[in-house]
Amino acid sequence: MQKINVIYLVIIGLLATLFSACSLAQSPSTAAALQVADLLSRHHPTVVADTRLFLTDRAAYLAKYHGPTDENALDFDAESLDLLLMLTESLYRQQLLVLVDWKEQAQLVFDALDHNSGNRLSQTADCQTLRARLAGSQYNINFFLQHDADKPSLFDCSLTAQRRLVALDLNSDSYALLHINPSDSEALARAAKAAGLGVNFFLQSPKPLPAQPVQH
Repeated sequence: MQKINVIYLVIIGLLATLFSACSLAQSPSTAAALQVADLLSRHHPTVVADTRLFLTDRAAYLAKYHGPTDENALDFDAESLDLLLMLTESLYRQQLLVLVDWKEQAQLVFDALDHNSGNRLSQTADCQTLRARLAGSQYNINFFLQHDADKPSLFDCSLTAQRRLVALDLNSDSYALLHINPSDSEALARAAKAAGLGVNFFLQSPKPLPAQPVQH
C-alpha cells in the first residue's frame, strides 16, 4: 500500500510539472517576455536565462540574485520585483543598460552609453560632434532626451553607430537607457506590447523648449 502511495505521488508530481511546463510554453505573454529579453539584450544568453528563470521559478531567481549574502547592484526590493524591474537589473548586471537620474549631466550619460556600447558611439563623427555639444551645454539629460531639436541628436548619434536608443519605462525620475539593434525595433515594439512592458522608443517629436534651462 505504501509503495502504491509513493508511485501515486510521483505520478502526480510529474503531471504537475508537465502541466506547468505546458502552460508556460503556451502562454503568449511568456513567449513575448522572452522575446523582449532577447531583443533588449541583443541576444545575450544570460539575460534571456534570467528572464526564463524569473518566469518559471521566481523563488529560485530571488534566491540567486537577492539572497542575504548577495549584493544587488540596483537594490530593488525583492517583494515588489516585477518583470520590468527584473529585466532592468539583469541588463544592468551585463553592462547593457545605463540607469541615470533625469537631472544627470548629459555628457556623463553619453560617456556611460559609449562605454556600454564598446566605444562604438565615440568612433563616429556625429557622436563626436554631439559629445562636444553636450559638454558645453547647461541642459541635463532630460532636455536632450525630451526637448532637443538640434542635430545631431542622441538618437542620430546612436543610429550612425548602428544602434537604436530606447528606454525602459520605470515610472520614476530615472532613465533606464540602452541600445538595441535598429532592425529589431518593430519586433521589440510588438513583443513589449504583448508582454505588457513599457519601452520608450522616443518616436514623438521634441516637446517645446522649457521657458528656463533645466539645470542639473
